[in-house]
Amino acid sequence: MSLDRFLPAGTLGEGSYGSVFTVYRESDGACFAAKSFSASDDDETLEAGTLRELSILVALRRERERAGKAPHPNIMPAVAVTEIEGIDGFCMVMPSLPMSLGTAILAKALNRDAKMGVAIGLLRALAFLHANSIIHRDVKPDNVLLTEDLTPILADFSLAKVLSGAARADARGAARGGKRTRGRRAESDASSAAGNTAGMGTPTYMAPEVVRGSSYTCAADMWSAGVVIYETVSDAFLSATKDKAAFRILDDLRARLSADKPVPALLRKLLIVDADERIGAPAAIAELLVAQRAMPGVAGASAAPQIGAVDDGDERELALDYFATWAAGVLPHACPRVDALGHAAPAAASSAAPKRRRVDAHSNRSGVRDIDSIVARCCATLDSQNPLTPLLAVSVARRTGAKPMHAAVLCAKLLEVELNDLEGLEGCGDDDGDDDGARGGALGFVLDEYVQAERDIFASLGFSLYV
Repeated sequence: MSLDRFLPAGTLGEGSYGSVFTVYRESDGACFAAKSFSASDDDETLEAGTLRELSILVALRRERERAGKAPHPNIMPAVAVTEIEGIDGFCMVMPSLPMSLGTAILAKALNRDAKMGVAIGLLRALAFLHANSIIHRDVKPDNVLLTEDLTPILADFSLAKVLSGAARADARGAARGGKRTRGRRAESDASSAAGNTAGMGTPTYMAPEVVRGSSYTCAADMWSAGVVIYETVSDAFLSATKDKAAFRILDDLRARLSADKPVPALLRKLLIVDADERIGAPAAIAELLVAQRAMPGVAGASAAPQIGAVDDGDERELALDYFATWAAGVLPHACPRVDALGHAAPAAASSAAPKRRRVDAHSNRSGVRDIDSIVARCCATLDSQNPLTPLLAVSVARRTGAKPMHAAVLCAKLLEVELNDLEGLEGCGDDDGDDDGARGGALGFVLDEYVQAERDIFASLGFSLYV
């Protein structure tokens, strides 16, 4: 929890996973926005989008702080995660920004230079995320906020996910300016299909492979960015709100775009149906920088910059390779080894990360029993499809003392298709022969116990399951 105290001052809007409020920091009167995270209407547990957004943004903040870096200038920073008096649940505090890109497009508020700056900033945000093996999955104008000087900030990570396996390797290769290879597509499909959900995103902006239900990588974000950049430079939204209708419009648009003019030529490379042929973010940035320098009235037009010199190099740096190492399999080993490698959240990483504590009221009672095998049985009970789920659940159970079934359910909500029927898990595992005397046994699931334990487990890890 943050040591700062924040005071609510009004409601800014409603979202899929909660409300956004204007708040003021009591110590200095600074104004912020606070996104509250409401519980599921079905079972009062945390929404999967809450786990995704907080886990990713808090982990990114920790790693950049550890590396002595400021937040990425085009990614919404998590200033704090805290409880605020008068607002239900806990809140993520973030900068308060004046408008969204959607509002600016509607008002035709951006001139030529501002449009180019927005496009480059959005691509830099995606280059950074993709280098971190993160796919946003909901890039659209309403999720791009603008500062007073019109710097774009990519927000709303409730649909984001960390890629694994060959999909992760492809993403990091593309993020460094390389190209995806068809030879790895089959392997990528096999390693990531369990965690990729069809139809994830907003219809107008969804890439063809997402709509088709095929497995997808960070290239899906690049299609979405192409649609957003087109709407930005044309000062108009696509008239279609259904994915297939949008495809027809974009297909016709792409055929009419000139290959001889920089921005239309880039849009042709972003709006290509074959994801393997779609341009990556660093190469797209380089092309826009060339176009920007060649604009009339822009001094210093020169030869095309090399991709490696697109900017200060920040986009290509994964802070200590945190997510890549996590997904590669360092995580499943004994916690002391993880700690030794520097990938565990330190006890005082920031004021927003509370001290780790054992969740005693709902702890596992397995003592010296093999937690790995218990978690594996829990994940089998859940019909877990993602091989990372039991690995993360073992780490969570060991770090917090949580009941293995609770850790398994929490991690499955983060890494897999959202668990929609937790009530249907009631009693699962009760007949496993466990004689520890706990209600439901080591594997047994009791919903009211889980509801009480879930927030404690999440808070004890500093609001990030990527530990």
